[in-house]
Amino acid sequence: MCDVIPAPKAGRIAAIAGLTDPSGWAPVRPEDGVKVGAAYAPEGDRIALIDSFPSAADEDPGTRRQTWRESVDRYRAITAEIFG
Repeated sequence: MCDVIPAPKAGRIAAIAGLTDPSGWAPVRPEDGVKVGAAYAPEGDRIALIDSFPSAADEDPGTRRQTWRESVDRYRAITAEIFG
């Protein structure tokens, strides 16, 4: 994985780097999920990785349940926004 990636167009750098919640959720099974995400910032004509935050392998069941709930809520919000 590279820490700096070329941007397709300079105007997109700020938009991509400014995502409010660049997280991805993966439901493993009902009431159990993991999350991965990263933060980026403009760096010249590129986008630089600032931080990444994957779920820990040893997370407790309560955290995994909350992560699963976030994934369900996010899916519902996105589909409601798209389809009404």
